[in-house]
Amino acid sequence: MPTDIFGGRNYQFGIERQGGSINTMATVGVNLPGVFEFFLDGEQYGVFIHQDGRVVTPAAPALPGEILTVFYTGGGKTDPPTATGELASGIHHTERTAIVKINGQTVPMLFSGLTPGFFGLYQANFEMNGARGAAEFTIEHAGAVSKVVNLLAQP
Repeated sequence: MPTDIFGGRNYQFGIERQGGSINTMATVGVNLPGVFEFFLDGEQYGVFIHQDGRVVTPAAPALPGEILTVFYTGGGKTDPPTATGELASGIHHTERTAIVKINGQTVPMLFSGLTPGFFGLYQANFEMNGARGAAEFTIEHAGAVSKVVNLLAQP
């Protein structure tokens, strides 16, 4: 979505295809964060990264007090702003800090913003709480909450 399109407003869009084009009005929704996910042994998990670069898996679960990174979309505007399609370079914090919850408990957030070298890819760095097993994870921006994804914590 272009960075100069804002949620809750009406926009006219033109769609061109072979054989013709149409114009239509649409209301753009508010940003909704979406956590990247993967499947493992038939189960669906969020993509969480340890600080050493390993993916959180059953063989390498998240530990209490550990700093983890999660990648997501739908983080909204950043400060400083980026142009549509511009790769993020340097630090681009989200205008509104994300709220991360594990099993319904808010956990300490260290950073939420664009991932350097990408466009439209956000990351949140947060501190893992004492959850065990397949913990329920959500991320919230400006009142919009992601769907629940599983975070593999120590058994």
